[in-house]
Amino acid sequence: MVFKKGQVTIFIIIGIILVISVGVFIYLYQAEVIRPFEEVVVPSVEKAPSEIRPVQDFVTACVEAVGKEGLRKVGDYGGYVDTSQFLYNPFIPTEGDAVQFSPDSDLIIPYWWYLKSSNECTGECSFSSMRPELHRASGKVSIESQLDQYINENLEVCLAGFAPFIEQDFEFRELGPVDTETTVAKEQVYFLVKYPLRISRGDQSWNLNEYLAELDLNLGRIYELGTEIVNLQAEHQMLEKFTIEMIASFSGVDKNMLPPTNDFDVSIGQGVIWFKSRIANGLKEVLASYVPMLQIGNTRLYMPVDAPEDKDVRDKDLYSVIYNRNMLIPLENEYRDVSATLSYIPWWNIYFDANCEGEVCMAQSVSSNLRFLQIGLQKYDFAYDVSYPVLVELRNPDALKGEGYSFKFFIEANVRNNFPMPSVFEPLEAYELSFNSMLCDQQQKTSGNVTVFVRDARNQKGVDEALVGYTCGRESCTLGQTSDGVLVARLPRCIGGMLSAAKIGYDTRMVPLDVLDDRSMDAEILLEPYRYVDFSVKKYLLSKGAREWSLDANKTVNQAMDEDTIIMLRKRVDRFSAPFAAVAEVCGMPNAKSPAACGSPPSERSEGIALVPGEYQVSIYSMKFPQPSITIPRDLRTAGSGLVKEEFFVPEEPIVFDESNPFPSGFANFNWSLTAEQLDSGNAVEFYYINVALDKVPKHRRKIEDLGQIGKALEYSSLYKKALVPRVFRRSKAKESTITVEIE
Repeated sequence: MVFKKGQVTIFIIIGIILVISVGVFIYLYQAEVIRPFEEVVVPSVEKAPSEIRPVQDFVTACVEAVGKEGLRKVGDYGGYVDTSQFLYNPFIPTEGDAVQFSPDSDLIIPYWWYLKSSNECTGECSFSSMRPELHRASGKVSIESQLDQYINENLEVCLAGFAPFIEQDFEFRELGPVDTETTVAKEQVYFLVKYPLRISRGDQSWNLNEYLAELDLNLGRIYELGTEIVNLQAEHQMLEKFTIEMIASFSGVDKNMLPPTNDFDVSIGQGVIWFKSRIANGLKEVLASYVPMLQIGNTRLYMPVDAPEDKDVRDKDLYSVIYNRNMLIPLENEYRDVSATLSYIPWWNIYFDANCEGEVCMAQSVSSNLRFLQIGLQKYDFAYDVSYPVLVELRNPDALKGEGYSFKFFIEANVRNNFPMPSVFEPLEAYELSFNSMLCDQQQKTSGNVTVFVRDARNQKGVDEALVGYTCGRESCTLGQTSDGVLVARLPRCIGGMLSAAKIGYDTRMVPLDVLDDRSMDAEILLEPYRYVDFSVKKYLLSKGAREWSLDANKTVNQAMDEDTIIMLRKRVDRFSAPFAAVAEVCGMPNAKSPAACGSPPSERSEGIALVPGEYQVSIYSMKFPQPSITIPRDLRTAGSGLVKEEFFVPEEPIVFDESNPFPSGFANFNWSLTAEQLDSGNAVEFYYINVALDKVPKHRRKIEDLGQIGKALEYSSLYKKALVPRVFRRSKAKESTITVEIE
């Protein structure tokens, strides 16, 4: 076929049109699929007339400054400007929606992924997230909407009444409220503020309505990275797998290591024993050291780990595999402008349990003591239940013109029965142990007969079935159980050895015992039994006078119906005793529990609290769920004088404490020596704390500075330590009346 020249030209034109059409289609398709996040309308405003452009620039600078403050708060508080509404437990951080960053800190950071159910939950266990939405379009709590509100509430403080322009004879009249619309894109954050003003100077006047501030912060990218990390954790349980590997790496048949999940040993005797509290402390040390070594791939600081050349590493390939695979959280997308780090700090207490017999963890033992055949088999098979918080920090050091920006949130790791915790969980039962014929290794047993007497410290009677052990240096073994309070055994020779005795319902105790030769010896261990007592509280009122606050240490009053008090006692531990703590909750007035303070139905934990003699650190915290509410009103204040005089409110909006926002009204921190004589003579303890009686102050006299009294817990506790000493007494009930007898 022969084509004419004109036909060829037409085909060429059609081909060019097709190529351009395909290119445009591909571009539009990519723009829609690959970069949907950037499909935001970038706001713009008109420039003001030159006469008032400095005013527009001034307002814009304030919008930028206040917006930056809000963004800092959002970064520090896990996507929130204010986290005071979150539930958190300062003593058990895995029992709450958020974590207190450090003791006595007001930095409360929420979980973006955590076990919402109780740590002890079984069956259907619920996981949840407190991650806010990024954009307000979701209709839920969002970062954008919170920033809107923050600027609306704080912009006028920055403007300070336009004082610099008032000096230049400008006059300002508000025509409407501050109304902010925040737009978070991947690489920038925009604040469009509508704040209509009528500005006059002499016989001229102008209207100014809108202001736009743009910050170079890739908050969208940071939020996207945080979301991907959380999704990986929720779907693949990366932290749980890492925890299981750490337990395997640092466990062994050695009392200075973690108990193994599956191991056995062939030897005469009981084998190694551990105590739960020490296992938990050891695990915390491992987590604190190795969680920061976890790397998140495709982020700013990620670097593959190579085997060191200057050290004797036999298998460099294996070394690289361990650190580049087992210590890596891989990401699908790249975030080379943002660093991601993980951390665990030991003051965040972990939840820990294992299938042990009470506080003591030991092997299942089978042994034979036939004359010509001495065999011992210890099987170690421990199931770990562990929960702990991990702080995720995402950082861009180049953001905000080189000032840098940090975004933090928590995720929670949950291991049960040595496996990542499923949504349906059933705990393993503790295995049954046999304590018959439990002796130390026969070859090391060169002492004479050592007769160990284990007695009840209260009545001096023998304690039956108490578990007796002996420790020398890094070696330890269980000798067996007492019969009628007595155990006769042979021990290995040792200088600096320690005998120990433990039984449920008693405080574990250790005594020194040196074995130098083959002579027979006697040893005695006195175990303090738990005494069960009831707790109650009274308070000293810290009242506001004409000029300052003062406390009447000569008069106590009952706790109010709308108050709830937590009492924590931590026993000071020495090398002869094991850790011991007691926690109680006293709710409302005696015999009049308040649903507002204690939930519905009302409940408390103030009866039958186990105690033993000892030196205690006592911490008391009281919360008031006021009915009616307690309000700190706005207080009009002035600064400067003459033309630069400025009026403003402190606080800007009233502060209201009510059932949903309780007032931290009471506190006490002190050391307390509790004797055996007191516990044996009494059955109740009355604690005292200092109450900031803000509710007694007339509303018009309440100032925001009054809240500073809450932060003086240690100062007041030291000043009035004699008045805070608890009273131990005996309470006997006759009909409906209560008779108390003071115990000196």
